[in-house]
Formats: sequence, C-alpha cells, structure tokens
Amino acid sequence: MSGADRLGTKPNEKLDIWLWAAQFGLAAIFAAYAAKAFVDIPTLSRYINWADEVPVWIVRFTGISEGLAAIGLVVPAATRILPVLTPLAAAGMVATQLSALLFHILRGEFIVVPGNLVLLGLCVFVLWGRWKVVPIAGRF
Repeated sequence: MSGADRLGTKPNEKLDIWLWAAQFGLAAIFAAYAAKAFVDIPTLSRYINWADEVPVWIVRFTGISEGLAAIGLVVPAATRILPVLTPLAAAGMVATQLSALLFHILRGEFIVVPGNLVLLGLCVFVLWGRWKVVPIAGRF
C-alpha cells in the first residue's frame, strides 16, 4: 500500500491544492490590478509610471482583462459551471504577461520583469494543471 493510499489521498490531490493556491493568489493579484479600469489616470500615474504615456483605452483594457481573469480563474472552477473557462482565463493571462514582458523590456523597466515572469509561470502552471492534469468536471 502506498503512502498516498494510507493517507486516503487521491494521486493528484496535492497538485490540486497547489493549483487552487495558484488560482486564488493570481485572482487576488489580478483583482488588485483591475483598479486600472476605474482609477483616474492622474492618480494611477503616481503608481504606474506608464499610465499617462499610453492611450487610455490600453490602460482600461488591461484593467478590465485582469478583473475578468480574477473572476475566471476561480469562479467557474469553484462553482463547476463551465469550468473550462478557468484554464482559458489562465491562457488569456499568459498572453497578457507575455505582452507585459515585451512592453517592460522595450521600455527598459527590467525591475518589473521578475514579477512578470513569476505571474507568467503561475498562469502557465494553472493552464497546464487545469487543462491536462487535474481538470475540474462540470456539474452538468
């Protein structure tokens, strides 16, 4: 009898726990970033040095995208209603983080690159885990 059997755990239970932790952590971060969609640009530019240098629609679009990702990373999986949206939200944030990496590298803002790489890695982890290894079954 394996250790997992004696403990009563399923083969991917630990991975599932790590995926949930990543999902909630990413959701919290992206929910905070969603403020870009609502805060006025002069106030926002005190915290984000590029907020007044790019078109307003880009700032708003990224804020809305991150807010929707925060919801998509947790709600469909937690409710088991259309849980396929969870890895799709992660995929969308992979694209967003790749774009953010390029944006910050081109601007010479190398100080933020490690943070983008961590977020990218966590998004790839959730995408892989929820799409291939420990998908969440829908209720219906």
